[in-house]
Amino acid sequence: MLEHLKSEILKTFGQELSYNKDCEALAEIICEHTGGRISATTIRRLYGFLKSPSAPSKFTLDLLAHYIGYKSWSDFQSNYILEEKVEDNSVISWQAFRERACELSNDAYNLIKSQSGIPLKSAATRKISENRISNFLHSDKMALSFVAPGGAGKSTMLAKWYENKIKDTSSKDVILFFNATFMINCLNNDFMLERWLEEQLNFKSKSCLKYFIDKPKACEGKIILILDALDEVSYDNTKLV
Repeated sequence: MLEHLKSEILKTFGQELSYNKDCEALAEIICEHTGGRISATTIRRLYGFLKSPSAPSKFTLDLLAHYIGYKSWSDFQSNYILEEKVEDNSVISWQAFRERACELSNDAYNLIKSQSGIPLKSAATRKISENRISNFLHSDKMALSFVAPGGAGKSTMLAKWYENKIKDTSSKDVILFFNATFMINCLNNDFMLERWLEEQLNFKSKSCLKYFIDKPKACEGKIILILDALDEVSYDNTKLV
């Protein structure tokens, strides 16, 4: 619920927080809007720019809720629970889920194409790797990894596989293809991949991904998550993998 509050604050603010000066600007606007007092340091802690061993105080939560139009943190919580119940009754269709996933996946695909150095169609096909992916998708396994030195062609192979996959009109699989470096600005101690994916999908109903994960019978195909360049992501100077 705190993540939802943070998301609503950014919507009201009108931009993402990328730099310390953004946190300072947000703190100033909240003070002006509410008549209360919140520091830029508190904003930095809230959004993971600074580590914090404790949760925000009730005073801070009340002030933040007031900024986005609620009477208090309790008022925000009550309304959020009500909104969740309403959203549960408006299920996202598989086709809408698939189309949105394709829009997002094309960003990672086009990034690889632009960095390839040669036309993607001229890159060699990696049949062994593609067969591994095919065998994996027909198995009961949950994860598959490709490990090789930088420049070995992992990203290009995945892009070519994705390109062929989306051309298959008979397939109803949903592909979520992301460059893992996209999540760097969101990394903090309470980072959750599923929550991040929901935010990227950006549906009115924030539970669309969870809905299909929790209800396999509602899925018309597989949900395939591809994280490219995962070895390039680090948090607090520590590699994640």
